Amino acid sequence: MSHPPYFRLSLLNSILRVLDANGTQLALSDNNAAPGEYLGEESYIQFLASTTGTYYIGVSGANNAAYNPLIADSGTLGDSGGYDITIEIQNQEPNNAIATAFDTAVRSYSGYTTVAKIGDNTGASPERDVDFYKVYLDSGDLLEVSTDTDNLAASLDKVDTYLRLFNANGTQLTQNDDSSMNVGGSSTDSFMGFRASTAGTYYVGVSGFNNATYDPLTGAGGTVGDTGFYSLTVWRSR
Repeated sequence: MSHPPYFRLSLLNSILRVLDANGTQLALSDNNAAPGEYLGEESYIQFLASTTGTYYIGVSGANNAAYNPLIADSGTLGDSGGYDITIEIQNQEPNNAIATAFDTAVRSYSGYTTVAKIGDNTGASPERDVDFYKVYLDSGDLLEVSTDTDNLAASLDKVDTYLRLFNANGTQLTQNDDSSMNVGGSSTDSFMGFRASTAGTYYVGVSGFNNATYDPLTGAGGTVGDTGFYSLTVWRSR
């Protein structure tokens, strides 16, 4: 019995771009896996809209990243193949307590990066807003958390961040105010490292400078702090 030929779908080495209505590039990703993934040729972008409007996502092959989005066939020869795309629109707020923490879904030797804002929680005063993120760690895992404001658009207000780390009971394990790990980075950025002695879920709290005494279980309390945008990176390794 004869069989039809077997065809294997060629998978695309992709590049993702986010553009505004004028064709201005707002974000680009090449070889960035989504949280919890390991695929080195995949692309992933988490983009925070600073203004209401229509945005456009461009998908192209590797090497074809400089095309003009307003002119068809304006790029360079790139990779080709099939791909799946997932677009998710969400509002991370409210995530101002451990119970509502945003899940980073990082696995060992992987990271999570996002751009967010302190001061956008409508359920709390802007100056007391806190953003929580959760990550699962095995015993012996190293967790590194940093904020960066130098990579943000010049038009955005940037927050002077304060980082705290908690266990599931709300006990603070470490904290940091001004300790940038970026060469030439802003002195108001923050960094903290933590080696887990027990497996479990841990919680990163991001707030503005001066707001370092909030209750992580309720998000209440705290003091008036700084507001603005920040970029957060969470990295888990052994």
